[in-house]
Amino acid sequence: MAEKIKRMPPHSEEAEQYVLGCLLLDSSAFEPVQKKIDSSMFYTLANQNIYTALQTVFMGGIPVDIISVSEQMKKDNTFSDSGGMEYLNKLASQIVSASSAEYYASIIFDKYILRSLISLSGEVFEEGYSDSKEAKELLEYAQQKLFDLSEQADTEGVKKISDLIVHRLNYFRELSKTKKMPLRIETGFTDLDKLILGFQPGDFILIAARPSVGKSTLAMNMAQNMAIRKGKNVLFLSLEMSNEQLTDRIIASEARVSNSKLQRGEADQNEWAKVTATAGVIHESKIFLDDTSSITVADIRSKCRRFKSAENLDIIFIDYLQLIGSAVKKENRQQEVTEISRQLKILAKDMKIPVVALSQLSRASEQRSDHVPQLSDLRESGAIEQDADIVMFLYRPSQFDKAASTHLVDLVVAKNRNGSIGKVKLVWQDQIVKFDSYKQE
Repeated sequence: MAEKIKRMPPHSEEAEQYVLGCLLLDSSAFEPVQKKIDSSMFYTLANQNIYTALQTVFMGGIPVDIISVSEQMKKDNTFSDSGGMEYLNKLASQIVSASSAEYYASIIFDKYILRSLISLSGEVFEEGYSDSKEAKELLEYAQQKLFDLSEQADTEGVKKISDLIVHRLNYFRELSKTKKMPLRIETGFTDLDKLILGFQPGDFILIAARPSVGKSTLAMNMAQNMAIRKGKNVLFLSLEMSNEQLTDRIIASEARVSNSKLQRGEADQNEWAKVTATAGVIHESKIFLDDTSSITVADIRSKCRRFKSAENLDIIFIDYLQLIGSAVKKENRQQEVTEISRQLKILAKDMKIPVVALSQLSRASEQRSDHVPQLSDLRESGAIEQDADIVMFLYRPSQFDKAASTHLVDLVVAKNRNGSIGKVKLVWQDQIVKFDSYKQE
């Protein structure tokens, strides 16, 4: 029987010792080092203990040197087990300058990520052979762990203002010349785009309404406008309707032909001509539909990454939030929805695209005298309101006021983190399953 080869996990003892020596020599090196690593990322326990003591001394405002660090380690009961004064003297004596501390900290971080990947692979390997989890459950777990690691590995988040100011000035200068906002995606509804200036990368947008008010139709109409008229790559995930139902609605609304007539096979020759002409235009657009009904945020993230790699991806629509499953079971559904909402915001930021999710509203608006939805009506979680950059409510006055037009619908922008809030009117075309911009007479 062949002997099992024992391999040493990735690490760099030299880099760890160099960073600790730098910090003992010059505490000003702590700022850049702390941005990259923490004590758990050191491979040897002795080095972990010394870094923990260094941090405690530094954060306590005490001068950092061998004496203060050794005293702290004695308090932590780690001094003798970590090499004592002899090892601290060795670390400090081999450093001439602390200028390279950040570089060596990045080596420590890189080795830590490699060890974490190896550990995760081994865990998945063992779980797979034990057959204790279903394949989908194990896959979701692995995807979540990999995503968490990739979030840690993204060290580009912190930027100095001087690095950003030139870029932003160039952006505004170009904007003043062209009057175009290249990073934003217009919805195709004129009054709404004037109010919110379109959706921008990283935005988490919520469109909420009571059932049967038209939020799915509005989202699909936006997707059509973006894909067909703006040439954007749009992914529409429907957890409620089938791909065939969605396609039928797109055909009816684009051709402006009654969906009911199409479903009954009663379209006349003129209407068929419109459908045929429109079908060619729709065929060339980049609308991608997915009607997988049982889906989690981990599934959505995986789909988006594969899709963006193969086709590029400009925006994603999800119909609707409360139907998304939770990969991690919480005490109640409210906590699960809170976690789902947070993960969707992270997804938008990570993928650098707008994520538009539809949401149900509670009955609270129906019990008020004015019936207009409010942020507090968001169903199952107040965290949705906090996570979303834009929150819009679709509201039909005719449901409560018999004198109101059945064709006019209010779209209330109740939250807009980067711009104005307000209300716009849309025209509801029931037969063709379409919203149009409102034009005053």
